[in-house]
Amino acid sequence: TMPLRDLRNNIHLTFTESDEIIANPERGFYEARSTSGYKFSKSQIASARTNKRTLFHIGHTLPATSDISSDFLQRLRNEMSWLRDGGAKCILRFAYSDDYSETPWDATPDQVLRHIEQLKPILQEYGDVILTLQAGFVGIWGEWYYTDNFDKANGDDDYQLRKKVVDAMLDAMPADRTVALRTPLFKKMMYAGGSYSNLLTENTAYNGSALARLSCFNDCFGASSSDMGTFESSSAREYWKNETKYVFMGGETCGECGSRSKGENAVKEMEEYHWTYINRDYHKDVLNSWFDGGYMNEIKRRLGYRFVLDKAIPSENPTAGNDYAITLSIRNVGFASLHNPRAVELVLVSKNDPSQKFTYKQQI
Repeated sequence: TMPLRDLRNNIHLTFTESDEIIANPERGFYEARSTSGYKFSKSQIASARTNKRTLFHIGHTLPATSDISSDFLQRLRNEMSWLRDGGAKCILRFAYSDDYSETPWDATPDQVLRHIEQLKPILQEYGDVILTLQAGFVGIWGEWYYTDNFDKANGDDDYQLRKKVVDAMLDAMPADRTVALRTPLFKKMMYAGGSYSNLLTENTAYNGSALARLSCFNDCFGASSSDMGTFESSSAREYWKNETKYVFMGGETCGECGSRSKGENAVKEMEEYHWTYINRDYHKDVLNSWFDGGYMNEIKRRLGYRFVLDKAIPSENPTAGNDYAITLSIRNVGFASLHNPRAVELVLVSKNDPSQKFTYKQQI
């Protein structure tokens, strides 16, 4: 809303909401690419956009006992530049093993910190194309479970080792980008003083603190009553319902679980947990049930933010050199909000010569 005068006699322009599926950035179904799986290429970005997708989940496997090679670092730079040129974004994760039989499952804490330091210049340079950095590095697939070097049996010491890794990731990322944790318990134990009552609020969100920069991901959405251990209590669920008002929530499904994994409940929980992104390929049975139940298009439309312009009230008979005001009535009908900073632009275009434009830009 711009500064206004009395607009009671001004023209009211009204608009009808579209049901189109739109390829908005930083939201939606993502395509997964990895070092050892389906490789990432520049041509895939344009192909995905034709299918209304602008997100990729990029997972890389690092060497557990040596530094990252210069060739690998250059490959990562290339991928980030492809995303930037193609108007796409990524969810990024690093791990040391993607197979239970492939050992070691992860690197020593010192080696992990060394790798994050090597990655930092690239993460800083290309932060604009990284939606969020998932807290990998620990355990198979970077999922923080099966681990050689961060054993849960170590109790509080284990949390401190993992916290050092997250601290390093937060430092390596631009200050306006988040690091995503796999469960609410990790945020509670490492950063919230062991309590689910330490909640983000409108006053503390986006203030640059570690609490404000720790987002969420759930890779077993709807798969059981606890989402396969994602939530250890009802308090954990309520905690993430609050936190995801202010930080990203995303992930994937991992299996059917009666009505819990069906489309009706998926929409309900995506609203409650403010979902922004989800895997388009896994789990196929769950995704097919969303199609069969008639919920898939709603989920495609509402993942992340979706702004609807209902009304515009511009100044009547504006003249050059005088104040101009316009009031916009906008609703967000998506599951989530914007979390990475973006600019708002008001563009005035000449009717006689569309090449003549005036742009008013403001960061939000």
